[in-house]
Amino acid sequence: MKRKLKMGIGKDRDTARGFIETWQGVKQGEGLYEPEERITFENMQTLLSILTPKRWLILETLKKQGPASVRSLARVLGRDYKTVHTSIKILESTGLVERTEDGLVMVPWTTLVAEVKLAA
Repeated sequence: MKRKLKMGIGKDRDTARGFIETWQGVKQGEGLYEPEERITFENMQTLLSILTPKRWLILETLKKQGPASVRSLARVLGRDYKTVHTSIKILESTGLVERTEDGLVMVPWTTLVAEVKLAA
């Protein structure tokens, strides 16, 4: 199954406003919308502190090779286990990686879409 994750920059109130607008549209008979999976970062600095080049490489590697243990992932990347483990915890808490039933780490997304507005 293909899954797309939309990432963006915004405030909590903007996210809440979007939810309310969708809810009101459904109540007015506009029909149900296609579910959308989204992560909103408070600012660009936060997004870039989470999606560092080395963490992006983790995402790419997991997507190419499939679910893996943190130890085997560290071995493939040629990096220290503790550093990879810390990165996985951050990516997992953000929702960018998930765990399989048997505890392996995986990237469930086929596509990541980033939307960043330059002006408010």
